Amino acid sequence: MLGEAVGGLPTYGAGVIVLIATYRGKPGTGDTIEPLLAELAAATRDEPGCLLYLVNRSTTAVDTFVLYEHYVDDDALAAHRDSPHFQRLAVGHVIPMLEERVFDVYRLVEGPPS
Repeated sequence: MLGEAVGGLPTYGAGVIVLIATYRGKPGTGDTIEPLLAELAAATRDEPGCLLYLVNRSTTAVDTFVLYEHYVDDDALAAHRDSPHFQRLAVGHVIPMLEERVFDVYRLVEGPPS
């Protein structure tokens, strides 16, 4: 669960969920996918259960993105997946442009240094 904020950042506690996803777009789709993922990231960061949401684009495989996400718990991740912005942007637009979508979910062992 979330602890008290220190310096504006939430403190991490037991149960934090980490999702790491790799999205490999069809050839030539990277420039279309990038602003959609940026919009998704901005909306996701406003979710009460989201601790961190980073979108990274490969410098060598320009149609490939890695998403790095932290949620307070499993319920927060489920709420994200059910959110209107995830359904509209990811499910409705990004995922149909992908050749491959691979992700795994982890439980955080140790939080960032305070």
